[in-house]
Amino acid sequence: MRHLGQFLPFHSRLFDLVIVDEASQVNIAEIIPAFYRGARVCVVGDHKQLGLNAAGLFTLNKTFEQLVWNLHFADGQISFDAAKDRSLLVSKSSILEFTQEALQLRPVTLTEHFRSHPKLARFTSDNFYADDGRGLRIMRELYGNVRRPCFRAVRVGGQRLQEEKIAPGEVNETIRLLTSLMVNKSYMHDQDLKPHGYSDQTPPTIGVISFLTQQRNKLRAEIESFAPELIEKHSLFVGTPEDFQGNERNIMILTFGLDPSLRYAKGFYEEPRRFNVATSRAIDFTYAIFGGLPSSADLICRYLRHFDPSVRIDESAPAPPSDTIVPAVEQIYWDYDRSRCESEFEQRVVEFLEAFCRIHQVNLFNQVESCGQKRLDFVLYHERTDVCVAVEVDGRDHYATDGRSYSEAHLDRVDILQRAGWKILHIPYYAWYQNGWLADQSSPEFKQTLNRLTEDLRRLLGIVNRT
Repeated sequence: MRHLGQFLPFHSRLFDLVIVDEASQVNIAEIIPAFYRGARVCVVGDHKQLGLNAAGLFTLNKTFEQLVWNLHFADGQISFDAAKDRSLLVSKSSILEFTQEALQLRPVTLTEHFRSHPKLARFTSDNFYADDGRGLRIMRELYGNVRRPCFRAVRVGGQRLQEEKIAPGEVNETIRLLTSLMVNKSYMHDQDLKPHGYSDQTPPTIGVISFLTQQRNKLRAEIESFAPELIEKHSLFVGTPEDFQGNERNIMILTFGLDPSLRYAKGFYEEPRRFNVATSRAIDFTYAIFGGLPSSADLICRYLRHFDPSVRIDESAPAPPSDTIVPAVEQIYWDYDRSRCESEFEQRVVEFLEAFCRIHQVNLFNQVESCGQKRLDFVLYHERTDVCVAVEVDGRDHYATDGRSYSEAHLDRVDILQRAGWKILHIPYYAWYQNGWLADQSSPEFKQTLNRLTEDLRRLLGIVNRT
């Protein structure tokens, strides 16, 4: 941003629209030349992620700022303290805060999370965005995503070198893991990574986050031994959480630089915005590499146990009884229970779906949660084609007063699910009801309805006719 003048003439309204991304890290003074060049502006940012202090783009002595403010504005206009309260100070407030608090512009809040594997995104949502009790809509909750592994905790032991602020065990394990991934292509045969579908033609991008600057520097020096073409192939980047804001990678490796004997700095490790950024950069998979954790590392412990409740923070402590350990495969568990059918209509439809799934070897689930919406009535998953289809049994309450056109609330819900990638097949009540629920498959009219439904399911699931 500070180099804008080298590339663009200083002309008013040079662009119809100027978009400022990562606005929580953009200073008010720095953005003015960009705003001057636009007829309209759009400010995009996240209060839950890192702000001006982490950006490192603009520094100003606060005493000097107060002197300048008092010289030019305080006399009969607005005091320094009032300016601070109104988000007007260059050293205190980002353009994101300024537009909302000083200009009182009403924001459009985006609540749909498309980036990460559902279980990775669930931790982010529950711990950093659940102020309203709802959190984020997790928009990748399709069966092909939910069932893939997404996390592995690796305890390496050892001690952190206090002077250097480096945990050698973490550094060595990180380099070993990078060698396995980049040189040996373990992403093509590792049991946890293979389901993600990486190949030599579509290799995963890889990132490494170190909470400690010194350990980041050590890791950067170590990766210089890798061939440049390998680094480029995997877009390998090593940084701190501050370096990674606005970045993402398919596979992320987290290193904490801790051991159990250390005095744990909660304000450093558990600052919510920093931890949010660090743990939300992965698209598909995260490795958490740690030597050991102090007993007071509450947020890190919660993070590790979100994925595997059997993780022991204290190596000397016994493991939990096996019958209390929840499998660490996936947090979102789908199953089928016919007793959960909520209406007689569903009971009629499920008889047909059970028979269809038996014939075509399709998995059937019901009452499936997805995207923060009301549960899907039924979900069919065909393993051979890796295709998922939602079947919605649309009773009278799904329709407007005419009984044939869908209500606005229903259409909004369907729009969200389709945006997430769901294929949805609707079964309207009026096609199955005629003075009572139809069940007589010998009826030519009803038989035709079932035949159409069969063909629609086969088409959506990618089931081809057998020759």
